[in-house]
Amino acid sequence: MGFGKRLAELRKRCGIRQVEFAERLGINRQHLNEIEREKVNPPKLETILFMIGSLNLNTEEAIGLLSEAGRLPTSQNVLTAEGTERLAQSLEAFEAAMQVIEPLRKQLKDTLKTSSGGTLNPV
Repeated sequence: MGFGKRLAELRKRCGIRQVEFAERLGINRQHLNEIEREKVNPPKLETILFMIGSLNLNTEEAIGLLSEAGRLPTSQNVLTAEGTERLAQSLEAFEAAMQVIEPLRKQLKDTLKTSSGGTLNPV
């Protein structure tokens, strides 16, 4: 299974419509549709990391998606200077994405809690 098909599967499993997910990512729905149908290459690493956070994927799912996108270093190239630099950039991008995602998650949780009278119903 390729990156796009795996992304679509994960998005649907989370119960998120394509238009909704595209809005979260700040891209148009048509482009997301092209990604999911594998008509275009996977997006840049930062976008993939934002997708992972938006879908609240677990570690195994995140690694699988990154692997499908070809964004994980292989054992053959991780020990090279270029491989090490790529890994460092990936980690920095992930940390930056998490700094953006966590406050948004907290804000959403607080908003939902306030609008539901203090009780949250799991989705």
